Amino acid sequence: MVKVLAYRLLVGLVGWAPRAMAYAVARLAGTLYSFFPTKRRAGSRANLSVAMDLAIGDPQVWSASRAALRHWLLNFVDLLAVGRADFPALIQRAKVDHWERFNIAYGQGRGVVLVSAHVGPYDTLVQRLAVRGVPVLIPVEKLEPPAFLEFMRRRRGKLGMRLEPVGMGTFAAMSAFLKEGGVVVIVSDRDIQGNGEPAELFGRRVTLPTGALILALRTGAPLLGAFASRDQQGAISGYFTPEFTFGLEPGARDGGKLPARDLRPALRAGLRELASLLEREIRRDPSQWVVLQPMFSTPTRNAGVGASRPSMQAVGETAKGQPA
Repeated sequence: MVKVLAYRLLVGLVGWAPRAMAYAVARLAGTLYSFFPTKRRAGSRANLSVAMDLAIGDPQVWSASRAALRHWLLNFVDLLAVGRADFPALIQRAKVDHWERFNIAYGQGRGVVLVSAHVGPYDTLVQRLAVRGVPVLIPVEKLEPPAFLEFMRRRRGKLGMRLEPVGMGTFAAMSAFLKEGGVVVIVSDRDIQGNGEPAELFGRRVTLPTGALILALRTGAPLLGAFASRDQQGAISGYFTPEFTFGLEPGARDGGKLPARDLRPALRAGLRELASLLEREIRRDPSQWVVLQPMFSTPTRNAGVGASRPSMQAVGETAKGQPA
């Protein structure tokens, strides 16, 4: 209850303060936070050293980590500001490229799966879709206590988005939502549930969540990337990526679901596409990557992305926790 009350107080402060002031405080707080030896700072530096291919003590890594902590708090201000009267206008001002990619995918009538990462203001494109009246569902991590989870669901759902806590019924809920013509957005650069597939990211062995891939393959919905960034003046921009091919010939998925024999190789190909996409988007500006928990351990040698751990049962059956 104390946590909920604290967040309510912050919502009130952000709602009262001029936006420029709230952002300035967030930048200052992020800078100050970076000087303290916290787990978040350590996790950010460890991840960025791998993404930037530099020693963890390199000044460039420290500088990028300091900026990432500022972006983390700027995103938090945006979350708290969702209920402000001027928030929809802020979202509408965001510059979004390649709407045609989304429109073509959405026009197929099978719903759309969007994959993203914790890069910059990654909620922006989702909020932009909601403001346009597009039905959006986002699977979210369960938080404790339940009252805090409900508070965060209400905050992030202010614009009409539906937030679905990850659980046994999440995959079925997302599939049904797609069949109704909705858009499901899954952030996929961190295996929160711990049941992802082995992959190679920046030359290191990790596991990546495959919920977005499996959902697209099982429902026939097109899968695209959606990413955003914030410039030094605070302006937000974003874009949609081309549709995932899953290593298939053009038109192979036009009829919807793939034959069972094609699912396993398609998932492996999709996992390679996902890892490549994440590398490209994070390297575009590593200082906006706000994953603050350490992701990497030892280098991968000849791992073969997605080539091990046969958890493909999830493709043919209900995936228990994949939507993370």
